[in-house]
Amino acid sequence: MVDYLRRHALFCLLATSALLYGNNVNAQLVLPGSLVGWGDNLKGQTDVPAGHDFIAVAGGQQHSLALRADGSLVAWGDNYLGQTDVPAGNDFVAISASNMYSLALRANGSLVVWGSDSNHPAGNNFVAVSAGYYHKVVLRADGSLLAWGDNRLGQRNVPNGNDFVKIAAGTYHNLALRADGSLVGWGDDFYLQNNVPAGTFVAIADGHGHSLAVRADGSLVGWGNNDHGQTEVPAGNDFVAVAAGYYHSLALRADGSIVGWGHDADGRASVSTGTFAAIAAGGTHSLAIGSPDAAGLILTLIKQVVRLNLQHGIENSLDSKLDAAFDALADADDSYEIAAISKLDAFINAVQAQRGKHIPADAADGLISAALRIINLLRM
Repeated sequence: MVDYLRRHALFCLLATSALLYGNNVNAQLVLPGSLVGWGDNLKGQTDVPAGHDFIAVAGGQQHSLALRADGSLVAWGDNYLGQTDVPAGNDFVAISASNMYSLALRANGSLVVWGSDSNHPAGNNFVAVSAGYYHKVVLRADGSLLAWGDNRLGQRNVPNGNDFVKIAAGTYHNLALRADGSLVGWGDDFYLQNNVPAGTFVAIADGHGHSLAVRADGSLVGWGNNDHGQTEVPAGNDFVAVAAGYYHSLALRADGSIVGWGHDADGRASVSTGTFAAIAAGGTHSLAIGSPDAAGLILTLIKQVVRLNLQHGIENSLDSKLDAAFDALADADDSYEIAAISKLDAFINAVQAQRGKHIPADAADGLISAALRIINLLRM
């Protein structure tokens, strides 16, 4: 057991060193499921909470909002009108943040709004939410759209149809993605942000007078207000997500790296190295979630096994099977994923054999679930 602990403690040290993240203010650790923030921090909007269990993040004007894996919410930054006073509950599945309010979707399909505005339609048939400056847009389960709030520039005049799959609300304009990959825009058209390009798209974002989209081939397109270069998208065809702030833009590459451009006086577009799973752009700040890479997940699994071994004296065979999985994962040859999956399957079988015996049933289920997450990630 001493050798086991020493060996994996060394790996933890090396892996943590490899994940060091430095931005324009302070060096940070980017661990799987953790939050990182950069840019304007006047109201503490980039002072992200600790934890490695975040699955979604959203940026408001000067506040931030995040969703944990257990379905609970956390918010920080400006709270002048209660926009960070998150509602209780562990049943949230989607979030969005705007200037002075926040918006969330519960698992039963109902909506919650808090902060400067708490108005929202009743019902439990909603599947996606997006917060504009003074208006909100939601997607119904039947593929239709609904909007409420300010309509001075037509931002509530949603297009007809039951084939929408994604939505994005900007300051005074909106975008929606149809099931066939085409785009529709409506609302303020002062900067021609609704003059949407033709083609097939997979992801969209709206900012303050500008819009971004990812084409099906992984390339980017930007249009609308460009007074800070926020629509001058980088080249490449490996992008998977976009986020648009007040005058800046972000994009996430398939390898987990982030690119930022546009206004950068406060560092909001100055992205450093790291591996990420999600991005968000606030008014003048940016946010990201560390990617759940297999190495990080297996570190968590190792810690669980060590803790259970110390608490319950589980059999050494479980240690050895996890060691074998680690060895396979660390192997540099091209077949390491297949080998690691095979060894993790053996680990799961060993855990199952001890479930309710040396290992409490709930702890065994946790180990199995963690191992399956690694297997699924390796198979991607």
